[in-house]
Parts: sequence; C-alpha cells; structure tokens
Amino acid sequence: MESDADNWLICFQMRVNRWMLQCFSRVVVQDKLERCHRFYEESTELVQSAGMPREDAHRLVDYTYDRPVGELEQEAGGVLVTLGAWANTFGINLAVCGNVELDRAWENIDKIRSKQATKPKFSPLPQPAAAPIDYRELLLKYIAHVGNEEGVTFINRIRDDQGFTDDAEALGRYYVRFSEAEAEEMRELDQESIKYAPF
Repeated sequence: MESDADNWLICFQMRVNRWMLQCFSRVVVQDKLERCHRFYEESTELVQSAGMPREDAHRLVDYTYDRPVGELEQEAGGVLVTLGAWANTFGINLAVCGNVELDRAWENIDKIRSKQATKPKFSPLPQPAAAPIDYRELLLKYIAHVGNEEGVTFINRIRDDQGFTDDAEALGRYYVRFSEAEAEEMRELDQESIKYAPF
C-alpha cells in the first residue's frame, strides 16, 4: 500500500524527468554514465558542504571500489535511506529542498543548457580541469628571489614542519596554505606576486 510519501517521491521523480527532457536532448537524458557523474558530483558537494574532509572522501572511494559491486536497485534504496538519515541529523526537509532546487533548475534552464554545451567531451568533469601547479618552477622562482642560502634554509624548515618529502611541493603547498583559491594566484606567480607569500 502506497503512502503519501511514496506518492510524493514518485511524483517528484516524474517532475524531474519532465525537466530533464525539456532541458536536454534525449541522448543526454539517457546517458547512464553521465547521470552517474552528475549524481556523484552533487552527492560529493553535499558532504563537502556538511564539513566532510577531502581525505575522507578519497579513503571512502578506495574502500568502496575495493569491495564487490552491489546490486543497482538495492544500492538506490540505500541512497534514499542514508539520505533520509542524513537529512534528519542535519534538520533538513528533503521535500522542501527538492522542490526549491527543481524550481531553480527550471528558472535557470538556459544557463544549464549552455554549461552542458561547453562540458568537455568524454570527461566526467562538468568543466575543463585547471592546469596542475608546477611546484618546482615556483621553488626556483622563490630561491631566485631570496637567494640560494636563505631559500634552502626556509624550504628545509617548511618541509620538515609539514612532513613533505619533496622540496618543491613543500613550498608550493605551504604558499597556497592548501587553498585552491590561492592556488589559482600561484599559477600566475612572478616576481611581483611573491609579496603574497608568508615569508
């Protein structure tokens, strides 16, 4: 026997499907790997917003993928149960949040289509990945700026304090203080931008 909650969930799923078909092509809607990527992205953003550390996420990915593959419908049910438990713990009304977000999706349908059109092909990422930081280049620029003896002394202290085995990574990660926002500044580092460093 279906409850009101069952009916709401079925109705909500149908409403989401109507939005998907209006927003995207049927090819995109039926792309199973794409749906997995976007669900994983959103679930990761959820636990990130709740304060779960990046390190825990990486450990859980390794733990999960080292175990046998589960059964699809059972795992989907597990997602709903654990999401309900999570919402209770954080005082979140899932029905309200779902309705608000779906309304917002309808309001931003053109923006979402545009983002989909620029998404890298054959990539799980919703947008192009940032170029990796060249820590060794940064290290050489720093030493050239302060001088070899002072630079080496500073690098050794940071490396030992932070537990790094690589001098370049020690300086690079210390410089950005583990902040992705500052990492973007570091990619454009020159002699003038050295003033942002904590030394």
